[in-house]
Order: sequence, then structure tokens, then C-alpha cells
Amino acid sequence: MVSVKPSEHLTKLNSKEDFIAFREQAHQKWDGLWNGDTTLVSVGVGSSSIAKGALEILEQAHQVAGNAIVREVSGNGAFWMEPWIEIKRPGVEPVVYGPLTIDDVAGVIAGTRDDLAVGVRGENPVGSIRPLTEIDFFKHQVPLLTRNAGVIEPDSIEDAIARGAYDGYFKVLFEISQEEAIAEVTTAQVPRPVSSGNPVARRATVRSSLSAIATKASPTSIRTGTCTSAIHIAFWKAS
Repeated sequence: MVSVKPSEHLTKLNSKEDFIAFREQAHQKWDGLWNGDTTLVSVGVGSSSIAKGALEILEQAHQVAGNAIVREVSGNGAFWMEPWIEIKRPGVEPVVYGPLTIDDVAGVIAGTRDDLAVGVRGENPVGSIRPLTEIDFFKHQVPLLTRNAGVIEPDSIEDAIARGAYDGYFKVLFEISQEEAIAEVTTAQVPRPVSSGNPVARRATVRSSLSAIATKASPTSIRTGTCTSAIHIAFWKAS
């Protein structure tokens, strides 16, 4: 499994302009990956799928993928179809296959095992394969904070930024006033253990949170690999 510390391959971003440039590069890389002429093979790897052989599936994919790009992504909560592989062929929406064994991998990548297809991660069918959103497990889901699960590589900050990570954080730091930020968080009704039903207390709590964030991550010291999940949750609505 991938386990690379951000400091091992990323440099510190020291300004708003640095982050904008980094984000633009991430967007270009993501667009080239998904709209290029190379097949993408994404293997869902998580604690549940590992127990079912996902790491072996990943290794087999690397061995038989040829010129295709093999990616390790997270699980998506659909334990019943693990281990799974998503195949994105040029000009075609991605198709998810599972559950798989090692012996299935070569055929799935070669495009000869549509009998193992679960569904299309997109709005339109691919041949006789229907969209995942027509399947009972998925059709009532409206992913918000989890929309990147099974899509990005968990250890890739570039993937995350290309899909909108830190956009709300960026907005709070550079584009709106403190009062506007407080209004966003208050309206979002983000629960906190120390919050109160009293509007004045809630406002004080939000102001305290913003002050703590500003202290730990000033606009002149943005490190792309560090940000707490609390900030993500607090500011996702600001995006």
C-alpha cells in the first residue's frame, strides 16, 4: 500500500499565488488522466477489501495491465462487491467490476469479462451495463463529503486538490471576511461538543475556531499536505 509523507514529495507553498499555481497543475494532471488516451485501472483497497484479497488483486493488475495506468484507491462502502476494479477506457465512462478473484483480473482489464460488471460510474449505460445509480445500494445515495471515495488515490494530495479539496479553506483565508466565514459556519450548523443553543455562545465558539485555524495556518504558510478533518467539515459548505 502507498504510504508517502507529504514532506517527501511536496514543497511548502508560501503564498496564495503558489497555491493557485499548484491547483492549476493538479487540475491539468487530473484532466489529462481521465480524458487522455490511456486506460485507467483503479483498484479499491481498504481494510474490508484487504481481507478479501484486494492487495493481491492490485499486484495482479500491475503485472497484467500492460500500458494501462494502475491506481490504488479507497473503498466506497459497497462491501458486497469487494474486491473490485474500475476500468476507465478512453472515450468511455468508467465501469466497476466485482467481486473478483486474481484469475478474473486479466480478463476484466482486457475487456472480456463484462459478466462481472457491477455498473457504470456515470449517467449513461456502457453497452448493456447500467449505471451504478440504478442499483438499489447506490440509487438513494447523495455523496457529499464522501464523493471522492473510490475515485482519488488517498495518498495523493494532487488528486484531492483537483477534486476540490481545500477550496473552502482557500475561500475562508483569501476571499471572504471573518464575519462572512462565521456566518457560513453558523448557517451550516456544524456540531461541536462545546456548542450551546444560545446564539451568542455559538457565535463565540465559531469565532474561537476561526482564530485557532488562523493561528495554525496563516495565508503565508500553507502546507498542502496538512489540514485537519475538522476544517474540511466546517468549511465544505463555503466552497
